[in-house]
Amino acid sequence: MLKALSLSILAFLLGFPAAAAPPAVEVAAVALDPANPGQTAVGKAIFRGGLALASEDPAFGGWSDLLVAPDGSTLLAIGDQGAWMTAVLQYDSQGNLAGAVVTDMGRLKGLDGADLGNDKETADAEALAPGQDGGYLVAFERQHRIWLYSPDLAGVPVEADMPLAIQGLKPELANNGIEALSRLADGRLIMFLEGAEAEGGTLGFVHGKVTYTHIPYIRQDNFQITGSAPLPDGGLLLLERFWSEPTGALVRVRRMAADAVGKAITLPPLDLLLDLRQPLTVDNFEGIAAWQDATGKTRVLLLSDDNFNRGQQRTLLLDFELVQ
Repeated sequence: MLKALSLSILAFLLGFPAAAAPPAVEVAAVALDPANPGQTAVGKAIFRGGLALASEDPAFGGWSDLLVAPDGSTLLAIGDQGAWMTAVLQYDSQGNLAGAVVTDMGRLKGLDGADLGNDKETADAEALAPGQDGGYLVAFERQHRIWLYSPDLAGVPVEADMPLAIQGLKPELANNGIEALSRLADGRLIMFLEGAEAEGGTLGFVHGKVTYTHIPYIRQDNFQITGSAPLPDGGLLLLERFWSEPTGALVRVRRMAADAVGKAITLPPLDLLLDLRQPLTVDNFEGIAAWQDATGKTRVLLLSDDNFNRGQQRTLLLDFELVQ
C-alpha cells in the first residue's frame, strides 16, 4: 500500500499538466522553540525541521489534510475551500526538512463537472486517502459526503460509500464531520469524525470487504480528532487538537498499535508521542502523514490550517522523527 501510494503521488505529479504559473509561495524556516532554536527533543520524537508557507494567492491556505510519498519527496494537500496543492519537499545534508516548492494548485470539481467554489458550505474538504483501486477519496463536512476523484484530481468525482450515520447527522453537527480518513496497510478504510458522538464516543468507522463497522473513540481532555495517518507496521497515528482562549492551540499525536486498529477505542490511554503547546511552535494542525527515511526511521509531517486568518495564523509544515 505504501508503494502504491508513492506511485500514485508520483503519477499525479508527472501526469497532471503543470500550471502556467504556480502561485508564488514564500517559505521560511521555523524552529521548534523560537526562544531556544537548538531544541529538537519533544516527547517521543525529534524535530527534523519546520517551514512556514505564505502566499498572496487568495486560494492558498486552509489546508486540512495531506498525503506524502513514502520517501518524503512530494506531498499532496487538500483544503477547506475546495483547493488542492502539490509540492516537492527539500532536505539538507543531515536529512532535515529545509524547503518546499509548490508545483501546482487547482480546485476540486463537483458532480456536475464544474469547479467547486470557495464556499465552505459546499467545498469544505477535510480528509484525504488513497482510493482502493486508484485515485483519491476526499471527505467533506457541512454537506457530509465522500467523493472519489481520479488520480490527477482533474476529473468529475463519483460518490463513494459512506456510513448512513454520517449522512443523517443533525444540522448543528455540520462542522463535526469526517476529519480523519486513512487507507490501512491491509486495504481497509478507517475514519473518525471531529465531534459527533454516539455510544459515549466520537463516531468512527472502519470499512472492510463488505460494509462499515462502527468503532467509537473516547475523547480525552476535550481534544478532538483532526487527522490520522497509517504506519508501516500496521499501526495508526491520530492527530488531536484542543483550543481555548486561555491556552490557544494544543496539539498532540497519539499512536494506536496495529492490533488495536479497527477496534473500539474505549480504554485510555493510547501512546502519546507528541504534545505541542506554547512556547513551542504550534498552530491549528489538521493534516498528518507518515513516511520512512533512508535509514528506516519513521518521520511524521504535520500541516496546519490557517483558516485564511492571515496575520493571526500560519500555514506550518513540521517534520518529526519518532524515536520510540
